[in-house]
Amino acid sequence: MLSRDGPRWMLLNAAGQAVGRLSAKYAPPEGCRFLRGEVGAVVRWRKLDNAEEWRGSIRRDDWETILPELVFARSAQ
Repeated sequence: MLSRDGPRWMLLNAAGQAVGRLSAKYAPPEGCRFLRGEVGAVVRWRKLDNAEEWRGSIRRDDWETILPELVFARSAQ
């Protein structure tokens, strides 16, 4: 599911639990309705894979990110 939480959009599983948060710049396409969302991929990131200049600001040694596939359809007008 896709749900608005203040200014941000959240990804929720079937039980309504938050599993991800979309970019602050994300906005659903205008004039479309949300049909479904799926996990497109899960990416594992590691602190060591980042440029050294960024490593000091990274709080974890490794983490996973959900890359969603969101499907929309044009609304009838």
